Amino acid sequence: MSESDTVSDVIKHIAAFGQDGIEVASKNTLSKLEETALIKTLKRVSANLGKPKKIKKIKKDASLPTPKEIFEGSILPQIRERVARYIINQASGIEYPCILSLDYKTDFVSMTSSEMATVHLQIKTQESTCSNLLLLLQFHLGDLYLAAFNLIEPSADRSEFFMKTFSVAYTTALRYIWLSCLLKKYPKLLICGLSSTQLMKHMKNLRDFLTKDTTGLSEELSSCVEIVTSSRRLTVEPSEINVPEFKKVIVDPDVVFLESLPNRHNTLLESAKPFEDYMDRLVESGELPSILSPTSTVDMLTADIIQLKTESIAAAMAPASTVLGSISVLTTNTTPSTSVAAAAATSSTADGSEVWLINFDRPGTPPQIIPRGFHIERK
Repeated sequence: MSESDTVSDVIKHIAAFGQDGIEVASKNTLSKLEETALIKTLKRVSANLGKPKKIKKIKKDASLPTPKEIFEGSILPQIRERVARYIINQASGIEYPCILSLDYKTDFVSMTSSEMATVHLQIKTQESTCSNLLLLLQFHLGDLYLAAFNLIEPSADRSEFFMKTFSVAYTTALRYIWLSCLLKKYPKLLICGLSSTQLMKHMKNLRDFLTKDTTGLSEELSSCVEIVTSSRRLTVEPSEINVPEFKKVIVDPDVVFLESLPNRHNTLLESAKPFEDYMDRLVESGELPSILSPTSTVDMLTADIIQLKTESIAAAMAPASTVLGSISVLTTNTTPSTSVAAAAATSSTADGSEVWLINFDRPGTPPQIIPRGFHIERK
């Protein structure tokens, strides 16, 4: 306070303190007569001001749906529709492509309305592909950050590690990590046409719904998914990793800039504590690698196939014109050029047992059951 302060400056300064503080200060500063005189003076000023204008609260548009209504009315139906379409396509041999192509025409001014409609469809298709690729990249970023927990010393500062190793804020890495946890738990969410922002916004709704789901959707989402890109075939196996619990997740597109603010940083780290404790337990127990790289479908084949005897291989390599049944197993564990046939025997052999065929020809694809009567050609 200074000599040049006005009445309003003094009142504004006093008003910044709580009522209890002002009462104590006035008792310690003013005599009873001074306090009575000040109250009278302030009352005259107050009367001259009149009644304060009420600030009208802006009511939310009642016609806008709540996040819960959007989830139940739009998000869930889209997930069900996309999963059903994926299953039908897989059964028909149609793969889920994620291949970007910008080979459409761009001389829009000279186009007819029909040509514009065709190019519009092509652009929208590529826009969807870009969104799918972006989600895939964000999923892999989160997966990488998750694996990095295995490299952090118990006494090390996580924030320093992520900044030094990846030049990324730890709070930013956490957002990718939590997205990755959701997608690792439910891989088929990758093919549902939802952005990372939508998945993060509805993460609590998704988690709450899927943990209690009795319709079979949770089981379907938590199964293996295949995505074909221009350079490789990606198979995402389901994981038993926990999906973090949140009351609210900030989905502001400028969140990457907000995370540098101390309050935002501390709040996010506080909410991350239970998840960090969970990750610490996984690292200490040595379970993290198996959680992040779950057993593939190939590895879960029956022991009968895995334990085939060496002499069975020779039997399978012989020409066979009659086969009772077979299995084709496709895996990423070997190179495309490797081809191995292994079998117990055929009906024409001594023990009369069934033939099993294992091929390693298409890395990244799941086991395919070949119908009975299929002719096995020697590799």
